[in-house]
Amino acid sequence: MVRARSIVAVLASAWVAAACSNLRVAHDYDLDADFRDLRSYAWIEPEAMGSDELTYRRAVGHVEAELAAKGFERLDAERADEADFRVAVHFDTEQRVRVTDWGYGYDWRLSARYGRPFGGYGATRVDVVEYDEGVLFVDVVEPSTGHLIWRGVARRPVDERATPAERDARVAEAVARILEPFPPGGAGPPGGAGG
Repeated sequence: MVRARSIVAVLASAWVAAACSNLRVAHDYDLDADFRDLRSYAWIEPEAMGSDELTYRRAVGHVEAELAAKGFERLDAERADEADFRVAVHFDTEQRVRVTDWGYGYDWRLSARYGRPFGGYGATRVDVVEYDEGVLFVDVVEPSTGHLIWRGVARRPVDERATPAERDARVAEAVARILEPFPPGGAGPPGGAGG
């Protein structure tokens, strides 16, 4: 019995660790775009903040910090026409369903019902969990054409119990992972992390 409890505790700890590291990030970009001369950017103002204005504002702040660390200069709205590229951030939530089929095995509930020391073999268990997933997009647009030339996307389950500081840390991690390979091919401003 003690061994079974310790196994359950180890599995629970592993599940919690997996839940903390379940950030998924993807990137895509235009292979014909030239990223070598990008030095400055301006924001594309959103038509809507998405489902969570606080997360949107956190993301904007972290995008600005990451781009500054790479050596890119942010131009204000009055100089936006001079920018080499434009940036947009979109955040929303999507409802997801996770189905886990545990397959054949021992059903420990049977041991309690029938007083047997072991469960019944051959019983199956399927867990269905509905959850909200936060999706953060960072888009880079070529100003003269308005064409999307680079996109990074981060996805992770929403943790409604997270504190504001924890939410900020989660957004910071997502933005850092999104912008890590930007610009592609190591291009970027002289003196920046990409150059």
